[in-house]
Amino acid sequence: MKNCYTLDKTKDNYNILRVNKQDKKLYLGSKYRENEDVNKIIEDQGVITENTNYIIFGIGTGNVGRELIKRKDKNSKIIIVEIDEELLEFVTENNVIDDLINRDDVIIISKVEDMIYNTKNIINEMNVEFFRMIETTNYSKLYLEELEDYFIAIKYCISEICIERNTTKRFSLEWYNTLLQNMKCYTNGKSIFEYKDKYKDKPAIIVSAGPSLNKNIDLLKENTNNLIITGGRPLKALYERNIKPDFLTIIDSSEDSFKIVKDLIEMVECPLVMNGTTNSEATKKHNGEKIVTTRNKFIKRVFDNKIEAIEYGGSVAHSMTYFAMQMGCNPIIFIGQDLAYTNDKGHADGIEQFKNDINVYGRPDDIYVDDIYGEKIRTGLVLNNFRMELEKLIKLRENITFINATEGGANINGTIVMNLKEVLSKYCLNEFDKTTLKENIPEDRTEKIVNELENILSAMKKCKKVAKEAMKVFEEYKTAYHLNKNQKMNSLNNKLNKLEERLKVSYANTEILNDLVFDVMYTINNNEKYLINLTDNKNEIIRKKFNKNEDIYRATVELMDMVIPKMKEEIKKILE
Repeated sequence: MKNCYTLDKTKDNYNILRVNKQDKKLYLGSKYRENEDVNKIIEDQGVITENTNYIIFGIGTGNVGRELIKRKDKNSKIIIVEIDEELLEFVTENNVIDDLINRDDVIIISKVEDMIYNTKNIINEMNVEFFRMIETTNYSKLYLEELEDYFIAIKYCISEICIERNTTKRFSLEWYNTLLQNMKCYTNGKSIFEYKDKYKDKPAIIVSAGPSLNKNIDLLKENTNNLIITGGRPLKALYERNIKPDFLTIIDSSEDSFKIVKDLIEMVECPLVMNGTTNSEATKKHNGEKIVTTRNKFIKRVFDNKIEAIEYGGSVAHSMTYFAMQMGCNPIIFIGQDLAYTNDKGHADGIEQFKNDINVYGRPDDIYVDDIYGEKIRTGLVLNNFRMELEKLIKLRENITFINATEGGANINGTIVMNLKEVLSKYCLNEFDKTTLKENIPEDRTEKIVNELENILSAMKKCKKVAKEAMKVFEEYKTAYHLNKNQKMNSLNNKLNKLEERLKVSYANTEILNDLVFDVMYTINNNEKYLINLTDNKNEIIRKKFNKNEDIYRATVELMDMVIPKMKEEIKKILE
């Protein structure tokens, strides 16, 4: 039955839309108190700031959007999601939303993919905290079933942005220190490019430490006609069974990532696949070949851009999978890749560093997804994000067969579910040469690295110098403002603009500080002391802007004071 739409007037003289959908007849809004209803919806969103952006579910006759436009900051954006395309066509043809169409600050869409695309263009790590979701009155009563996919998609999108933000804030300093401490590895490490298609059409087994790993790990002893690519967590389980991996992958900078391999890393003979954030203790203790991957522009220049990143999806399993794809491996087989709490466990038994208890892993926002048997299984939001990212990665190589031989856990779309014994007997029949590139004489990049670091150090010093100069000029500007010396203010403002440009250029040449700079700027931009609210008067706005600018200059000087000595120290070490 086709939906029916009727335009009506509220008792307080607003346009309102009545929808007849199946057996439901409801107004999208309040028939009697639309003004009061709209005001309450917006006031329930809390304080409106210059950083706030919005999604409205349900366009109705546009009343919520219009009121929000009046109250929001001029730079804030509104995405209006109308999932009923016939409804959208109806209000458009009846000229009800003419004033909302073609506005630069309003985006009206119907499809999930368009919602996510526009959300990612507007919401980022810096402003995600101020993202607001609004629903037009009665909208979910009419479209609850259809809205489910939209809510899941937006929750995943925002969760992804928040994870990226939180990770950067937490590890920015650690990543910087780790990058510098690993410089020796970049002087003669192999680029991942050197392994491009090296094992074309050879089977690779990606070993993860999920709860089901103990079911079939022993089978790896019986068949060596494959490449074993492991992360740090399963390493102990492999060595206890005298199973030697062909590649070890560590991409985490944390101390925990070293602790789980510290008793074994010195005896690992296979290459270590690493990036700029691999724990530096692990790289020092590992005596074998280093295979370097990166998304860092500085390291890319050192390798003449003949290098790429493998950090896809947020976990080491994604990196191992991408590495296998780049080596041309086919099929790619997963074991221990539960991506769920199989039997209420978080990982394989025997990994003593972590308590294997659902009371430790479980969270109130855990969800249930399909397992490999078609039943429901409990998982966390982060694990579920990992699963969806792995599915995206799998879609990149439709010519590769991906096999889920975990024998438990969540179903991974794009994989064939098989038990490992069957996989080994079908795909791992022939021996092949596993010789790595260890014997190849590596290029010595010491001079390149030192030159790059010297240039970055010079840019850091310029940042500090310009920021200190800007602090002095800004003090003069504040004095001129309070004394109403407009001509003096104009002159000083021109100086500040030029200093700002110089500071931007200098910052652009210190890209290895990007994560640290983000952490500093996020803290300042989201500090309540500086957030401009739409209720602030002119004097309050000016005071906040003054204090914020001062803090930015001061934070720049403090940041450079922290990083410059470390940079000098590492350059000296490389040359020793």
